[in-house]
Amino acid sequence: MSKRIEKLALAGFRGASKGVEILFDAAKPVTMIFGENGTGKSSIVDALDFVCNKEFGSVAEKSGTTPKEHVVALKQEAKDLKVSLHYDGSVWTGVLDKGAPTVTGPTAPPRVRILRRTQLQKIITAPPAERSKELQAFIVPPKVEAAERALRDCVQSFKGDFDSAARANTQAEDA
Repeated sequence: MSKRIEKLALAGFRGASKGVEILFDAAKPVTMIFGENGTGKSSIVDALDFVCNKEFGSVAEKSGTTPKEHVVALKQEAKDLKVSLHYDGSVWTGVLDKGAPTVTGPTAPPRVRILRRTQLQKIITAPPAERSKELQAFIVPPKVEAAERALRDCVQSFKGDFDSAARANTQAEDA
């Protein structure tokens, strides 16, 4: 079974002033997060960004904000902020230390790539030849090129076999 996120716990992080634990079903191949505006979807993704990438997430993209201040929940202090990621039996914990995310855990945190709205817009508006370049950071298809090459070879082989059979058929009809 592939590795999955088991739980994400937030305290003092963005809208989680009282703290919240989000359990993920590790048996499911896909997790979808959906909800009305203002229900915490971005906070969940930003928490993953905070622990795994040591980034402030969407807060850093907003002009006029100071990420280290705006990532702390209302009526909380920086020392109260804590994000814990439970992944594949291990736990990584992120805190705000001297205005920057600091993460502790048994190893380096899991890799997370976050595709945000601004990047999606670039992909949508990019010329077709450039779309794949925009997506390369998010999709790692290690065997796709080999599979495409094998498919092209198969098509060429099939075309050769078809042409050969068509010639043989024409010769048989002529005979």
